[in-house]
Amino acid sequence: DSSRRYFREIYQHVRTLDPSRPTIAITMAVFTVEDVALEACDMIGINRYYGWYTEPGELSKARSALEQEMDALYARYGKPVMITECGVDTMEGYHSSTVQMFTEEYQTEFLRIYASVADSRPFCAGFHVWNFADFLTPQHFRRVILNRKGVFTRDRDPKNAAFFLRAHWAALDRLTASHRPERHGDSFLVTDIQAQPD
Repeated sequence: DSSRRYFREIYQHVRTLDPSRPTIAITMAVFTVEDVALEACDMIGINRYYGWYTEPGELSKARSALEQEMDALYARYGKPVMITECGVDTMEGYHSSTVQMFTEEYQTEFLRIYASVADSRPFCAGFHVWNFADFLTPQHFRRVILNRKGVFTRDRDPKNAAFFLRAHWAALDRLTASHRPERHGDSFLVTDIQAQPD
């Protein structure tokens, strides 16, 4: 009850500071649908890594767990839900023809599943990939030097997942005519180059 009152007061106060913006509670996987912080906010954000920290290597189980949780959150609160973090560590240049964690194929399939779940639920406000690029972290037995969840390397070279995300997001409806440029300036990607006759 004290937590419930605390979060209600916090969200009410924030709304007085700027009533034009919605409030959001970001939850971690250790919390459940019963988290009292979710009662007073306008939107629910979930940081989820099904298929990585839980259900590692089990992408079908990851999809099921994500779908069940999102549906349960919406059924209970009736508020927009956003996947505010999701991702897997990926070694650039590491490939496999079967489902293998740390491969570029695994990262791409993981993000394809999360995008599919988000797109299939009208109450989902979107999803945010963790992370744009690999970054340095303290030493830890769970990772080799870097956090490698980036869709780009630390040197900003794209992994396969970057191409999937580009195609996925480019196919979404535009909010306005100027929402997204038709072309990316004078730059190009390898996939933009047309085959030249010999």
